[in-house]
Amino acid sequence: MVNVFVISGAPGTGKTSVIDELRKQGFYTIKEAAREIGKDYNIQKLQEAIFEFQKKELEQAKQYNLAFSDRGFGDTLAYSRFYNVEIPESVLEYVKKARYSGIFLMDLLDKYEKDTFREETPEQQKIIHKLIAETYYDLGYKIIRVPLMSVGERVEFIKKKIL
Repeated sequence: MVNVFVISGAPGTGKTSVIDELRKQGFYTIKEAAREIGKDYNIQKLQEAIFEFQKKELEQAKQYNLAFSDRGFGDTLAYSRFYNVEIPESVLEYVKKARYSGIFLMDLLDKYEKDTFREETPEQQKIIHKLIAETYYDLGYKIIRVPLMSVGERVEFIKKKIL
């Protein structure tokens, strides 16, 4: 098993800012699959492409002692549930076997801003956040909640939990 920790949470919780700071500090990081892939797919194909991207990146991370992933398989399953996308049994079996070292769930920020990629409403953001937490719990993970703090404080909080 690779020592990969997932930085998770609903859209607009500061995940990418934390991942960017961890990268600046020299840690190997995995970018958010959906932003890397783009939006040129229907939702079913997008979820499949995200899963395949995450599998490939997890394999790549195995050459490092420690890595952080902007989202993980549990996020993909939660979004599939949110959008009523069927999850193939082969995906569920793979996700159950491919274990992360830990899950950090970012608390919601005080302000939620849409962008060209983040289109969900604040109400949908809260639903997705709950689905993500439930999905990781259902997969047997103990979630570490990351409180609302500055990016630097969140990074230090995470590092203290694992180093």
